[in-house]
Amino acid sequence: MVRWQGRHNDERSAHTFQLTDWTALLQEAQILNGGRACNFDGPYHAGGRHIVRRLEFIDGGELWLVRIPIVPASLTPDPSEIVKWWTAERQFTMESEIATMKYYAESTNVPVPTIFGHRTSIHGNTVKLPYMLMQCIRGNMLFDLGGPGILNDEQKSGIRKSIASIQCQMATAKISKLGSLVLGPNGTVDIGPLPAAFGFEGPFSSAVDYFLSWAAHAEFGNQKFLRDQPEDNEGLRSLKRAVISFPSRLKSAMESRKIVACENGYPIVHRDFLPHNILFDDAYNIVVTDTDEEGRQYIEDIMNEEKDTPQGRKLSQTFGSILGDIGLCMTHFEEGRAVSFGDLLDRYESESIYTLL
Repeated sequence: MVRWQGRHNDERSAHTFQLTDWTALLQEAQILNGGRACNFDGPYHAGGRHIVRRLEFIDGGELWLVRIPIVPASLTPDPSEIVKWWTAERQFTMESEIATMKYYAESTNVPVPTIFGHRTSIHGNTVKLPYMLMQCIRGNMLFDLGGPGILNDEQKSGIRKSIASIQCQMATAKISKLGSLVLGPNGTVDIGPLPAAFGFEGPFSSAVDYFLSWAAHAEFGNQKFLRDQPEDNEGLRSLKRAVISFPSRLKSAMESRKIVACENGYPIVHRDFLPHNILFDDAYNIVVTDTDEEGRQYIEDIMNEEKDTPQGRKLSQTFGSILGDIGLCMTHFEEGRAVSFGDLLDRYESESIYTLL
C-alpha cells in the first residue's frame, strides 16, 4: 500500500505543479508505452528536490512515476525565464543521475527503478519542465510509516544490515577514471567530466589530478563565517586561516606526493544519499534505496558484509584512511563547515602514501 504524504509539500512544490503541462506528460508516457492510455494515480508528492506523481496505465494497472525538479516560487511561466533557471549545471546533474541509475541497474543487483524516458532540456519540451519517467516502486518512506521512533531494535538492525549489503554492492560498481557518469549517444553510459565545482573538468586518470582540479575551483560554502565572525578570538582566527588556506595547502600536498592510479577502479559516490530516499514495504524491508548511514555499528555491518571481499576492493578500507578523510574535509569545505583542515594535512604530509587503497 502506498502511504505517501508529501513531507516537503510547500509553495515551491505547488508552483512546480502549476508550471507543469500534465496533459502533455500523459501523452509522452502513452507514446513511450506503445500507445497505452494512462491517468494520474493520486496527487503529487514533494521531496527535498523533486515532485513526483504516479501514473497508472488503464489496461493492467502498471504504475510509472514522473519526477520533476522543484522550481523557485518566484519563477514565472515565461519560457525564457525557465531556460535561465535551468542552467547547464542543473541539466548536467540530472543527466548524470539518470546515467548512474542505468549503470547500477546494469552492473549490480542494487534495487533501482527502471528509467523509461526523460527530457532534460527545456527547448522543445512540451511538458515545460525537465522530467524523467521511471518504474514506480511500491513502497513508503519511513516518515510515511510513522517515523524512526516506531522501529524496535531488531528492525533497526535489519535495516542497517540491508543498507550495508547494498552499499557494498554499490562499491563494486567501479569505473576506470575519476569523473561523472554521463549519458552517451543512443542511451549508452560514459565517463564524463566532473560537475561545476570542478569546472566541468575531467575525467581524471589519477587522484592527484582530481584533487588539484578541486583545489583550483573550490569555494567555501559559508562566506558569512569568513566575513562576520568576531576577530577577538584566537581560536576563530586560527579556524579561518585553516579554511582559507585549505585549497592551496591541499594543492601543495598533492604536488609533493606521487600517488599511482587505483588499479581496482574508483567507486561511484552519490552526494544525495539521505534517509528520506529509502523506500520500505510494510514489513520494513527495503524495496529501493538511495541512502547512507553513519555510526560504529554500521561500519561493523559493512565489515561483516565484506568478509570474503579481496583486499583492495573493500569499502571499509576507506574508513579512517587519510585520503578518505581528505575527501570528507572537501565535503565539509563545500558545505561551509569550518573544521581544522590543517591538522589533517599535517598528518598527510608526515606519512608516506603511495596508493589510494
